[in-house]
Amino acid sequence: MQLFDKTRMWRRHELKSSYDVVIVGAGAHGLAAAYYLGKEHGVKKIALLDKSYLGAGASGRNTAILRSNYRTPEGILFYDASLKLYERLSQELEWNLLFSQCGHMTLAHNDSSVTGLRVRAENNQLLGVNSRMIDTEEIRKLAPEIDLSCDARYPILAALYHPPGGIIRHDAVVWGYARACDRMGIEIHPHTEVTDIKVENNRATTVMTKRGPVAAGAVLNATAGWASTIASMAGVKLPIVTHPLQACVTEPLKHRMIMPLTGGGRPPRTGTMIQTGSLSAAGSMSNRTKPFNTWFHSLTARRIFARSYMSNCSSMAIRTISSLAVAAR
Repeated sequence: MQLFDKTRMWRRHELKSSYDVVIVGAGAHGLAAAYYLGKEHGVKKIALLDKSYLGAGASGRNTAILRSNYRTPEGILFYDASLKLYERLSQELEWNLLFSQCGHMTLAHNDSSVTGLRVRAENNQLLGVNSRMIDTEEIRKLAPEIDLSCDARYPILAALYHPPGGIIRHDAVVWGYARACDRMGIEIHPHTEVTDIKVENNRATTVMTKRGPVAAGAVLNATAGWASTIASMAGVKLPIVTHPLQACVTEPLKHRMIMPLTGGGRPPRTGTMIQTGSLSAAGSMSNRTKPFNTWFHSLTARRIFARSYMSNCSSMAIRTISSLAVAAR
């Protein structure tokens, strides 16, 4: 099997003194941005820098759910484009990403949640996304192990069902992109911590690392929860607040329990997720308007960066994918 192949997937390189593009963060966002720069625009002199191993941050520590049933028109279209990219990504990378479109349900535990999910369903349908409201009887058919009794602490009233949603092996996404980048000659440098970014004439010109300085034609900040820290090195203040998202995973359950579920009720915004055969309880921030968490499957953002780099290479001192990829959660 591919996942147990002992063949080296990416090579080691000596860190050069300069690159056309330096990407800080070698997780899914950074690797994908490098991949699309190389594949779609022919930019190959790229260095991916990470202070740890590949995927050590958010890319390897998430619930691995892919979906496009968001609420706002902008979010729906953005993530629907990302989901469509993922549908053909295994074939494109020639690497099995273990993507399973097993469907996704968002549970409602009170009347206001039901109303909110109805708005989402209507917006989804207007924009061509397969998403609809279902009652408890259909929930029971799709996921019979769920407690739908009135005795539950937060009884389930209804759900937003999103058949194209599903789960993916997040590590495989990182490995697949890294393998594809290496094949194009893009260099990956794990365990290369960035300590500072030098700015001249409002442009990021040099990335300082513990392995020495690296001159850069452009710098991409793809560090998720550390985005504001890295951006501050270049004098850029990002309006992002990072909050940890906690998840509890059980022992493996039967294979039929693989429908991803999220809770849409209050208080607080918590629910259950069934992911890759395990039952996970997850909680997130209850205020959707202020805190931000980076979201895993925004492939669209990585392509946007690649295109913006080619069209306007000198417009910013530092480019940060975080401004495109974060989603109020």
